[in-house]
Amino acid sequence: MDNMKISKKELLHKIKQLEKQQAGITAEINDLSEMLNNLPCEEIPEQLEFSNDEPIWYMNTSGKVIRRQIRCWNDAFANHRVFKSERMARLFAEKTQFIADCMHFKELYDRDYVPDFEDDCQEKYVVYFNHTKHKYVAFYTINIEIKGCIYFSTEELANKFAEYMNKRSEAK
Repeated sequence: MDNMKISKKELLHKIKQLEKQQAGITAEINDLSEMLNNLPCEEIPEQLEFSNDEPIWYMNTSGKVIRRQIRCWNDAFANHRVFKSERMARLFAEKTQFIADCMHFKELYDRDYVPDFEDDCQEKYVVYFNHTKHKYVAFYTINIEIKGCIYFSTEELANKFAEYMNKRSEAK
């Protein structure tokens, strides 16, 4: 708009029009937000569905990833974590093995420690794989709980577990 060619009255009129539009838009946003909040949560199926001729991948009890052709779906498969791709089955097996190793180590050295995430002063230590450094490393958190992580009471124990995992990785 060219300020020199518009009167004060016209400006006030335009401002009132825009304020009415803004009020209408705000009301519509509020209505849509309420509708969104009232939508039911998306249900996640307990199991993937497979056809009888589709191959599946799963981890057996010894941690090995197995490919099977389904002839007849039964409850025996329902007790396994079954995947449609080998990549996902291997990722599951790798993560499951890491957690099993972590729990075994914790049972040996730190079995009584249960982290208190309400305590903002207590450091809790966890081990993860750093892809930049290409090795397992320990880090600490104070009040963030990462589901699936196993926490150690001291930095020394976390570093000891990281060293153990790095030696196992080198041996492979």
